[in-house]
Amino acid sequence: MTTRKHTNGVDRTYADWLRARELLLIGLHDLKTPLSAMRTCIELLSPGKGQPVNQESWLQLTGTLEILVGRAAGLVDVMMKDLGGEMNRPVVRTTAPAMRMKAVR
Repeated sequence: MTTRKHTNGVDRTYADWLRARELLLIGLHDLKTPLSAMRTCIELLSPGKGQPVNQESWLQLTGTLEILVGRAAGLVDVMMKDLGGEMNRPVVRTTAPAMRMKAVR
């Protein structure tokens, strides 16, 4: 009877591990989209990587980056919660709003 309980516990632990692994893989796959879009925005904003960006495009790209960073952070938070952990960190604000104010002045 003891062996049976141990086996059930191991089975349950393995099933929990498989579920966590699946959630992590799904989350990592979902992170690829905003990360790829962030890379594109950064490349467009980087000097020497193409045509110069005018102020309107710069504001649009930095705004898009801010949204994408928020989405990626949200996905990480959801994954952490689903996996039974919480990230005890303050909400990180991007510098995009400050940069926008600078660009407008």
